[in-house]
Amino acid sequence: ANVVLAGPKAQRWKCECDAPEICTSCRQSPFHHRASCSEVQALREGWLEWVRRGRMEFRGEVRAVTEREKAHALALQESLQRHAELEKDEAWKAAHCRVCPN
Repeated sequence: ANVVLAGPKAQRWKCECDAPEICTSCRQSPFHHRASCSEVQALREGWLEWVRRGRMEFRGEVRAVTEREKAHALALQESLQRHAELEKDEAWKAAHCRVCPN
């Protein structure tokens, strides 16, 4: 079926053959919701840059934050263990050591 797409306003058009929707103004596929025809190419380039490089950088930053959180949690746990040992030692000394009268 031949279809003539015309008109100044960008509209979404869907073919009967289940092909992806296109914009009637710039013929970009898939149809670009909430973006003007002039913005589509820059948005696509930005998305491709994110897929190519930005996502890995983001994941690296997330990984770095996770590693810092793990290190902090480990340090906190070790500190709590040392404090518990100190309390245990002090309790033992109180029960077993006598104060020298001199």
